Amino acid sequence: MPPNFPHAWFAPENALTIGGQIYTSGTLGRTIEALKMQEDAPDISDEELYDTAYSSLARILKDCHAVTTSTEKAQIISSCSLFPDPPDFTAAGRLSESDLIDMLLSHGIPVASGLKKAELVQLLEREGVNIENYSETPMELTQREIFLEAALAFCKKFAEGNL
Repeated sequence: MPPNFPHAWFAPENALTIGGQIYTSGTLGRTIEALKMQEDAPDISDEELYDTAYSSLARILKDCHAVTTSTEKAQIISSCSLFPDPPDFTAAGRLSESDLIDMLLSHGIPVASGLKKAELVQLLEREGVNIENYSETPMELTQREIFLEAALAFCKKFAEGNL
């Protein structure tokens, strides 16, 4: 049965069933669609959405270009577009507004109230403060963020013609 296909099972007696996920290049786009659907409506399935789903798909996206056709790649790109706001993996993206304000104040830079995160980053850059050198423990990415990073990289390689 293809991924993201509505289904239910019925047994007239007590039964034990075992399911699993099979990843194929021909249905990878639908698998990503199903992942997004399960994120948006977790009660749609009787299965939990585990980190292994994200980590498996991230690994697949990193290496599937060798076994996917151009049509399959287009389907993957289309499905990845269901995740429109990937996390900002830059040093500035990992910092909160209060972290940025503290950084500005520690450099003696006055901060007007009500500035948004992007404006705070611009102010730091304008003042020559290198955010990358900010001595903050690097944030460890979640499996979902690793998947989103892999999806973003796949889309970028496709757009650049490197797939």
